[in-house]
Amino acid sequence: MKKRLLYLSFFSLVLVGTGFILLSKNNNNQKVISETKKILTSKEKKQIETQKTEAKKDSPNITPTVREIINQKIKSHLPKMQYIGEGSEEQYQDSIEELKKNRDTVTEVLFHDYQNTREENYLKRQQLIETMRAIQSRKSIPIFTTLLMEKFPEEKSEDLHHGSTQLEEGIIRLTAIEGLGHFAKKENNEEVLLTLLEIIKNKESPLPLKRQAVREYLHSSNDEKKLAQSKELIKEYLPKSEHFIVTKKIDEPETLLPDFDSPKLGEPHLHDHHHKSEAPVI
Repeated sequence: MKKRLLYLSFFSLVLVGTGFILLSKNNNNQKVISETKKILTSKEKKQIETQKTEAKKDSPNITPTVREIINQKIKSHLPKMQYIGEGSEEQYQDSIEELKKNRDTVTEVLFHDYQNTREENYLKRQQLIETMRAIQSRKSIPIFTTLLMEKFPEEKSEDLHHGSTQLEEGIIRLTAIEGLGHFAKKENNEEVLLTLLEIIKNKESPLPLKRQAVREYLHSSNDEKKLAQSKELIKEYLPKSEHFIVTKKIDEPETLLPDFDSPKLGEPHLHDHHHKSEAPVI
């Protein structure tokens, strides 16, 4: 779990360093993409729409007794994400393995909880999405897709020095992209790859989200030739000013540093409001 905490801290830096950039609407300098690489075909769009519909369905076949047991396991698990100290990582991993035993049903319950969590409760929303990512159920694919295809929320904080709502929303979506990346790499899932490309192509996608989508897309390439082709494809969708996110080496998130020369929305002071607690001795 320590690695996960470092990961979220790193992307907080990326989001602050790069800002959330809206790309220029001037189409005169955009490269014309070949017919085979243009926008999604109607069939591909239909696949994404189907995923969105699936994500909105009510959780099926979960009896009250089963739901009650799973809710108790989730309630016990979430605090473990904040534990530090001796034994904390082991407790967290053991809890994840327990949830994986019923990963599909757990994902349905987590998604139901997410839908009923207040928007401003960013910590809990982040925990729910992170848990869905960690247990790796295919039922999370339409959930993450729907979240990532939504318009990125406007900044709601009136004082960026005391926190940014876009930063919080960004962490949630970065985690969802990483969740999709598991299926891109493991299954070379076509629908997942299409979603990652949509994030990359979207002019309004914040740069850190594009950066993570590029990384996960490239990790789906299983040989050098395909990797080179994937890099060229991605560059077709990006303005030249953003080609730097397609690196020669697919960097790990802990070592990939933000481009601090990029335009910034603001540089809010980050204070750690996600308080951590000592792991209980068991």
